[in-house]
Amino acid sequence: MSTPYYAAFEFDLVARASLNVITVTKMPYSFGSSSKYYLTPAAFDAALQRALKKNVELKVLLLTHPQHPLGICYRNKIVQGCIDSCREHEIHLISDEIYAGSVYGNTRFTSVL
Repeated sequence: MSTPYYAAFEFDLVARASLNVITVTKMPYSFGSSSKYYLTPAAFDAALQRALKKNVELKVLLLTHPQHPLGICYRNKIVQGCIDSCREHEIHLISDEIYAGSVYGNTRFTSVL
């Protein structure tokens, strides 16, 4: 799960489902003249290595898109990178798109589908 994340995910995933949460720290990624922090394949790989050191097998990547609580819509290239990383490592991808209708400004939302 990428940081920052909706605080109730801890309760839902850890307390209720007894899962281990390994966070993915976003990394800077540039698109033309703008640079923001995104969930990149390199960030995902770093989280995977941390999980392996803790002897935790990653089974799912939870992608909140638009990202909650920041409202960032991931660009298609970033989403495709997540899909490719999950395929490469045989990990399920869950895309939480519940806030897709809450996008403001000129930000464009494109579903993982």
